[in-house]
Amino acid sequence: MIDHVLAINRADITVHQGNYQTWQTAHDQQAAYEQQQNQQLKGDIKRLTKTAQQKAQWSHEAEKGKNAVSVKTESANLDKGFISHRAAKVMKRATTIANRAEEAIETKQQLFKNVEIAAPLTINQRPLKPGQNVLSVDELVLQQDGVILNQPLSFTLEAGQQVALTGINGAGKSTLIKALLALPATDHIASGSLHLNPHLTLSYLPQDFDQLSGSLADFAAAKQVDHEQLLSMLRKLGFDRDLFTHRLETMSMGQKRKAALVRSLCEEADCYLWDEPLNYLDVITREQVQTLIAEQRPTLLFIEHDVDFVNAIATQTYALQPQH
Repeated sequence: MIDHVLAINRADITVHQGNYQTWQTAHDQQAAYEQQQNQQLKGDIKRLTKTAQQKAQWSHEAEKGKNAVSVKTESANLDKGFISHRAAKVMKRATTIANRAEEAIETKQQLFKNVEIAAPLTINQRPLKPGQNVLSVDELVLQQDGVILNQPLSFTLEAGQQVALTGINGAGKSTLIKALLALPATDHIASGSLHLNPHLTLSYLPQDFDQLSGSLADFAAAKQVDHEQLLSMLRKLGFDRDLFTHRLETMSMGQKRKAALVRSLCEEADCYLWDEPLNYLDVITREQVQTLIAEQRPTLLFIEHDVDFVNAIATQTYALQPQH
């Protein structure tokens, strides 16, 4: 559909002629090159730092030795002058080497100014027995304010499955999740049945999150998740450390969405209910989430309009058909 990609990077903006795959190929090639350069820079920095430390230590020992009293006065004065001159030269060289190390570090930082943090994510899921029943839906018809939303729907969710709910807006996808959260008593069910294993703990990621406010520490405490783990996961999603002191209400929608997503990942749960988890997320983060689900395979019931994401991770897909 597209013939150009405008990439908003950390330090600049680039334009790529071609489709998404063209950009992805160029992005991967640049990342591989910078990783290679990074390894070489790390080696150079380590070598330069070690040399600088050795030279500084030699200079320090030489300065102490110039006051030696075990030699004749005339020789001592001569040696003191020579050693002092030699020590000054070595100290100057050590300073130069140290500066080179600092410059190398600065070069490294500049080289990686556009590299995204893409460390593997983790999810705090509890292990369930394979095939254990989590959710059963039988001929379920949902309603909102007395209005019937969908045609009868039936499906099951078992441990380790990732079930996607699809359908047009207003077909009842979010209402189904709200009905699950309201069990056993809910006014969202017009007919049919909805059975959730009562012994399981759920983690719910709502579609609406723009009302988040307060500090990240307060947010973690209110949601009963570990604050340090929350910050660590946010770093993996590209959060700069200076954002850790910002209040949630001052953050962008993408930053708020990451905070809400990380909160769910940090929650200890048997089953995860996610309502449009990719909204406002950048491409890098979307790929991180997709990789996490594909590798960890948490028990997941989710709603998402991104067809590629659904096709990549869903073990089953069920469409809610509108009543009319």
